[in-house]
Order: sequence, then C-alpha cells, then structure tokens
Amino acid sequence: MGEQHRKHSRREHLNDFHLNVAGEYVYNGALYACRSNDAKQRRIKRAVWAMAAVLIAAVAAGGCIPAPGMQNCFYVLLPYLGEFLSAGSVVWALAKLGTDWGAVREYNYRKSVAVLPVRTAVTAVFSGLGIACELTFFFVNDHVGQTFFALLYVLLKLTALLSVLVLRAEIMHTEWGKLPKKDNS
Repeated sequence: MGEQHRKHSRREHLNDFHLNVAGEYVYNGALYACRSNDAKQRRIKRAVWAMAAVLIAAVAAGGCIPAPGMQNCFYVLLPYLGEFLSAGSVVWALAKLGTDWGAVREYNYRKSVAVLPVRTAVTAVFSGLGIACELTFFFVNDHVGQTFFALLYVLLKLTALLSVLVLRAEIMHTEWGKLPKKDNS
C-alpha cells in the first residue's frame, strides 16, 4: 500500500541508468514512441514547432507594443505575465521532447508529452483572458489615439490563442505508446 502512494523525486529517473561491463552508463528504463508513420510524424513535428514559433513571437510582440493598459493596469498585465510564463513552459516541454520521437525515454515523456495538453490549455486561457482584459480596459477608459495599438494587441493575443489551440490539437491527436522491453536494449 505504501508503494502505491510513493512520491516521485526529481532524480528518480537516475535509477534507470546502470553501468555496463565497459564502465558506461546505459539507460534501461521504459521507452515511448510516436505510433505515426515517418511522413505523418515529420508533418506533425513541423506543425507543432511552427505553431510554437508563432506563439512565442505573438506573446513577445504583445509585450513590446505600447498597448493601453500594458503600462499601468494590473488586470491587463497579470494575464500577459501568465501567458508569457505558460508559453515558455510549452516551448520548454517541446524542447524536452526532442526531435527523435521514435524512442523517447520515460522521464522525458512524462515531462513533455504527458504535460503538454495541460500547459497548452493554461496558455490558451491566459491568452483569452488577455483579450478580454485589454478590451475591458480600452472600453472603460478613454484612450484617444491608441486604438491601433489596442487592436494590434488584441490581434496578437488572438494569434497566440489560435496557435496554441492548433498546437494542442496536434499533440492530442498524436498517438504514443510504450515500446516493449526487448526494444529497449
């Protein structure tokens, strides 16, 4: 019973490495693989990384323009901060996943594929919240001459929202499976 509720430590994956006869460390843990064929896998990787690039560009550009509310309003700044951090978290998980989807170690799988649906959903929520808060700030306060930057900010937030939703859909539709132990050697 105590084994079921065991807490996972940060370095638990190190137990999957063992010394071989030559004195080198060899990974003996579980491996996961994308079940798609090579052509579909390349298409999915390109789509995922393209959407991640669009997401990061839109989030960064949104922080660089002088949109109304971005200089002094906490309820516009907080969703942007959440979106910025969660978008960075999505890209970090994609980097952990790597480029070889044919054999992903279990600890990388848990830190990337398993968490990407939640991280993309959080990013989408913050993007939507950013749109709502910017529009609220713009319509409640008088900002003559800043309409262009407000619309540009909303357009960037909408771009980030759509890109993260496409990225989420691609990840959710990708089939992953655990490789049999005989393939791990």
